[in-house]
Amino acid sequence: MCWRQSSGVVGLFAGRAILASQQLERTRAAKWDTLGFPVVDVLVSSNFPPVTNILDVPISGTNIVYATNITTITTVSLSPPLKMIRVDCSWPFMGRGTYTNTVFSYRAPDQ
Repeated sequence: MCWRQSSGVVGLFAGRAILASQQLERTRAAKWDTLGFPVVDVLVSSNFPPVTNILDVPISGTNIVYATNITTITTVSLSPPLKMIRVDCSWPFMGRGTYTNTVFSYRAPDQ
């Protein structure tokens, strides 16, 4: 029972802290320059399709757990320009259902 509970905690932290945060960092690195010519905006959801990875949990035999990141980018304001980046990381856990961790951040264009 203790192993089962501790592995659940590992899975929760791994999903949130590693996979979701890595995807958030990828979006934060995307170019969004409203002052340049031409204007460049690659910070759109279609440039960040769903990604499925092996969840960073101990792997023994066939107990591989896959997690899927879904990235949503929403325009919050046009003046001043501001977008919200949201990453949902979902994975099944030991027959108990699907767990989801969400991270989000706000971002202004490159200056």
